[in-house]
This record gives sequence, structure tokens and C-alpha cells, in this order.
Amino acid sequence: VFLVDLINLFYISLLGQQHLTAAIAFAGVVGFFQVSFCIGLMIGIAAVVSRATGAGRHHDARRMATASLVLMGAACVVVGGTTYVFLDEILGLLGATDQTRLHATDYLRITVASMPVLGIGMACSSLLRAVGDAKRSMNVTLVGALVTAALDPILIFVFGLDLIGAAIAVVIARLVMAAVALHGVYR
Repeated sequence: VFLVDLINLFYISLLGQQHLTAAIAFAGVVGFFQVSFCIGLMIGIAAVVSRATGAGRHHDARRMATASLVLMGAACVVVGGTTYVFLDEILGLLGATDQTRLHATDYLRITVASMPVLGIGMACSSLLRAVGDAKRSMNVTLVGALVTAALDPILIFVFGLDLIGAAIAVVIARLVMAAVALHGVYR
């Protein structure tokens, strides 16, 4: 997940516009806290589901997995919604000003809205690890990074969308990541 931010930072920096590079860096800080929140919930999800699975209580594990996905989705709606509402204030507290603040806001207005999708993808990845499917769990993360790496240059440079292109690539990568993760969990 953090690799996606690094990929975005790399491609945006190639544009040679400091305010855009700074904007993606500020957006990365906000995204870091959101991802950290999801990671905290992932740890809890893996702990309860793996314990139930290891004890042979597969029905309980399925029930907890479903409840965990609902919890992750709802929590991400709340955190993402709160971030969206207070985005200008958050960026101001971080020290973003002028054009940098405006560009970071534009980027985050797009990516923050997809936080529930990211959370579901991360929760499913955690569920896959909890049942011993580490390879598929890793593939979920890699798919997100690969989609971003492929779409960023196209959207940023070919279509000239700059920071908005990077944001669109992140949302598409999150959707693909969640789809792959949900498919793995459903199987």
C-alpha cells in the first residue's frame, strides 16, 4: 500500500513542479494515517479469525470474517468521511499552503472517497493470511502496486492529468485490489 504512494511521488516528481511534488507528499502523510488505521484493524481481524480457524471453529471464523468486513467498511466510511470534511483543516495543520494545499486537497478529495474500498481490500488480505493463504494475500498488495505503476505514467503523462491522474490511478488500483481480495476470500 505504501509502495503506491512512492510510485505516485516518483512520477509526479518527474513533472518538475515543486508544488505538485509537495502536494503529493502532504497527501501521503494523510494517507499514511488512514492506512495505519486500517492496519490496526487488520491485526485484530487476523488475530480473531486465525484463532477460530486454528481451533477448528470454521463457522465462527466465517461469522467473524463477515463481521470484520462490515466493521472495516463502516469504520473506513467514518474515518474517510471525517477526513474528507476536515481536509482543509488537516492540510493546514500539516503546514500545506497556497497551491500546494489546493493540489493536495484536489488529490485527496478523490482518493479519500475510496478509503472504504481500500479498507475492504486490506481486510480481505488479512483474512487470507489468517487462513494460511499468504501467497494470495501478498498478490492482493502486489496487484495494487502494479496497477498504479502501469496507470500512473499513462494518466499523468499521456493524458496530461498530472496529480488528478495519479489520484485516479490510486482509486482504480484500490478497486482492483479489493476485487482480487474479495475473490480470494470468496473462494
